[in-house]
Amino acid sequence: MTDERGESGAPGDVPRRQRGLLRRCRNRSRTASGEDVPRLRRELREARLELAERGRTAERTRADLERARDTDGRDARQRSRAGVERLVAAIGVPLAQFMTQAHPHRAGTARVQVGDMLDAGARLVRGLREAGVDVVGEPGAVEPYDPARHDPLSAAARRVPAGRPVVVRVPGLLYEGRVVRKAGVEAADGTAGEAG
Repeated sequence: MTDERGESGAPGDVPRRQRGLLRRCRNRSRTASGEDVPRLRRELREARLELAERGRTAERTRADLERARDTDGRDARQRSRAGVERLVAAIGVPLAQFMTQAHPHRAGTARVQVGDMLDAGARLVRGLREAGVDVVGEPGAVEPYDPARHDPLSAAARRVPAGRPVVVRVPGLLYEGRVVRKAGVEAADGTAGEAG
């Protein structure tokens, strides 16, 4: 028979009632009177029933937790899928138009006008903005250098201190206010290596 702490000595999940029963049994002599046996059997049966109920409760709790995890995962996948569907809906028309115009050009059956491609690109950017994507800097724009938003494209641009002017060469991208692609920048004339 093991003690209340179990064989390893680690505290077990022995309810107070069972601990009392164990203590009383240890303190008594090994022989029980005729009237003690039915009472002890009843107490033992009650203790076993209580332990079984605790086990069922623990199992129900584990099952509830597993169901909650499954539901959360399913909800996250549905939210993600809905977000992608909104993005595809926002850029679907200009993207389809862009691909439609590119096909005859690749096949050599028609020439694509630059203006048409620029219009399709502008509609694509508009659709992305509706989905929460925005642009970091416009090509040719002069902005104060911010290492969190700008990526130097040359050694001279790497020497530009924060806050000094740089020229945006390649626009970056924001998603819901967070930079996901930094804008490529070059040093503006006379700003490389100057102290801030």
